[in-house]
Amino acid sequence: MPELTNEQMWAGSFGSAYHLRNGFNDRREYWQNIMDRVAIKPDSIIELGAGKGENLAALCALGVGAKWVGIEVNKDAASQGVPLLGGANGECCGVEMQNMSLYDIPSLSGFDMVIVRGVLIHIPQAYLYHVLGLLGSVKQTIVMIEYCDTERRHIPYRGEDGMLWADNYASKFLEAQPDGWADGWDRVCFTPKGSGMEHDGTMINVFTRLSSVRVWDGGGKGE
Repeated sequence: MPELTNEQMWAGSFGSAYHLRNGFNDRREYWQNIMDRVAIKPDSIIELGAGKGENLAALCALGVGAKWVGIEVNKDAASQGVPLLGGANGECCGVEMQNMSLYDIPSLSGFDMVIVRGVLIHIPQAYLYHVLGLLGSVKQTIVMIEYCDTERRHIPYRGEDGMLWADNYASKFLEAQPDGWADGWDRVCFTPKGSGMEHDGTMINVFTRLSSVRVWDGGGKGE
């Protein structure tokens, strides 16, 4: 995929300032509330746009999964090391952080669950269906936590244009699947609870594959 202006900004000083400004949050309560709502037991979990690994660290501490991989385009965030929540000071959990672009991932078929939290909102329209198609290549479950609206709406972000959009991401995910595949997913939708970190309009959509046989290599209609 070609380099994108907003991805370059997240990879550079703009993204580093964001991660420095927000620190490291303990999200165990947040994820416990999610796991209480959905009956999923993934062994392998990947997060796209994982930041400093807070979500994966929470799942690791809660005993959800046995393999955790975070994809993060900002080197400063990806290289910090993910602490073991509840462990000794400086002790790291088993989260593997990889400093790379999500556009360079060919498939998620090696993972049971994928997480996107505040990531799709930064994807330009021209590449949105590619990323949504990539999500559809995961084995079992998609956890999508994004600003939602009935139609695409640009939101200025810290004085920058072309960096953030609210949208109907759940519907567009289904649109991005190949013909005949959209009905292969069960969907649960609810609002976040815990930690008080979400903005108005944020929704959690959890898609679970109805048949583990129907796994494809992604790509999406918009490629």
